[in-house]
Amino acid sequence: MSGAEWFERFVVWQMEEGKWIVLSLDSTRGKPKQYCVTTNGYRLLCNCPHWLKKGVEDPNFVCKHIVAVMQVLGTQTEVVKRTKTAKLEDRIKKLEERIEALEVDVSYAINPANYS
Repeated sequence: MSGAEWFERFVVWQMEEGKWIVLSLDSTRGKPKQYCVTTNGYRLLCNCPHWLKKGVEDPNFVCKHIVAVMQVLGTQTEVVKRTKTAKLEDRIKKLEERIEALEVDVSYAINPANYS
């Protein structure tokens, strides 16, 4: 199973800041299961049995539901970065155009004979 296929087996909703509901279509019983992923400010926590068994004791452990949330967060981060970059590039272009216009105005003020 490819990464994209694996990721499509989860639906992630952000309920509020620091709280996500993950619908896992990859349940061992064949029925979708719902888990809650939250943050304590330092790490992501999940209420699935796998995380409760291993994640409580191992601070580096992440279950597949946490990975799904991390992928969504990474995707959102990339969209925000691209949007901010595009806005900055737009603003830089407008500022450069204004600088060029000011340079012409200053040049005219210094030597108006060149513009007759």
